[in-house]
Amino acid sequence: MADTDDWRKALSAGGPAAEVLARVDAIAVDLPEPGRALADLRLFIDAGDSADRLRRLAEDPLSIELLLRLAGSSRYAFEIAVQHPQMFWSVAGERLHRQVWGRRTMDEQLDREIAAAPDEEAKIACLGLFKHHQSLRIILGDLTGQLGFESVVRELSDLVDVIAHKATCFALDKLRARLPAGHERLELRFTALAMGKLGARELNYSSDIDLIFLYDAKPADDIEFDHHAWFQRLGAALIRILEEPGASGRMFRVDMRLRPEGDRGELVLSYRETVDYYYSVGRPWERQALIKARPIAGDLAMGGRLVAELRPWVYPQDPQWEDLEEARSMRRRIEERAEAANVKTGAGGIRDIEFLVQYFQLVHGGRMPELRDPATLPNLRVLADRGIVPRPDAAELERHYLWLRTVEHRLQMWQDRQEHELPKSAEDRANLARRSSFRGADALDRFDEHCARTRTR
Repeated sequence: MADTDDWRKALSAGGPAAEVLARVDAIAVDLPEPGRALADLRLFIDAGDSADRLRRLAEDPLSIELLLRLAGSSRYAFEIAVQHPQMFWSVAGERLHRQVWGRRTMDEQLDREIAAAPDEEAKIACLGLFKHHQSLRIILGDLTGQLGFESVVRELSDLVDVIAHKATCFALDKLRARLPAGHERLELRFTALAMGKLGARELNYSSDIDLIFLYDAKPADDIEFDHHAWFQRLGAALIRILEEPGASGRMFRVDMRLRPEGDRGELVLSYRETVDYYYSVGRPWERQALIKARPIAGDLAMGGRLVAELRPWVYPQDPQWEDLEEARSMRRRIEERAEAANVKTGAGGIRDIEFLVQYFQLVHGGRMPELRDPATLPNLRVLADRGIVPRPDAAELERHYLWLRTVEHRLQMWQDRQEHELPKSAEDRANLARRSSFRGADALDRFDEHCARTRTR
């Protein structure tokens, strides 16, 4: 602390540094950890051209607030700002955190960055750098209240969609040399389906991405080609691009366990094999999982056809009681294994609300197409509109869902880790309470009380 005080005195003579320091003092009182503000400022300034960084902060006072908000609530995003200051300057200077980009805008921007890359390795590295840049933008939009919850989760999901689609193109390019002459006549098609929160466009900051791969091809007797084996290699190549650490670190954790037969099944099945699997031996939990299915990469039209062909199986007009009971039993089994502090799977947590909504989707979705949206909140509102769930109860469930998901976001954005459990130590939980906008000497008590009240309703 003494070293930081000396550094402050050295900067306080006047000019841009004095302006920045005065602004820091005014902002710090509203940060989760006011005492860290000066040290974080120094970390940022000393990591590069100090004079330039000070000047730019002084010229745009809002950038000081944005930088310190990052430092106080997301060490992951703050580290991006420190290591890649141009990303921070673009978001802060152009106020990109106030914008909802969506898939098209992100796709166009990533195309420009890939086109400017000099070689294949640099093009693939663009994917990780793009993830960092957009995550910085989304986190700042979240922390400043410029992006609401539903905008945040859709932006996070669209970001994965765009990267996964480009990664699929790169994987195809890598394996193109293995294709036989005349392969165009085979009309090879590949699709990645998103499941879980990604499929529903309600992704967390540090979720696994659940995927299912499928392919289609036309037979040609005069072309000797094992297309099935080729598509297995394509799926594996796509996972490597998404998962393996590169120059900018690992992008995502890919989970393929929701595919037919799970870990025992082949990585990629044909379109017809996939349809036949579900209609012949698909299990109740797979029916529930497919509520979230959405094509995100490769041949999106083929993925859309698959989802449409499976819809009568996912949403039968007269669901079997045994299937519905299995959905309830699965929820009980998850809850029995969960820690009480887990905001996702513990009793009264996020999964309880999601399973409740999915249960009603399975019951009524066959006769009510409006209940087939993959996302939780739109369905909850339809359930209220249709009188299936009393409107006051639906409104309370929505408030609780938003609160629990926000706490989950604050846990995960801190270090970009898949955290779901409230910290055990009072000090760490108090820090989380402040990151969740609780202030004052009794912040922890009020946070704990709010958590308990939400989980026990």
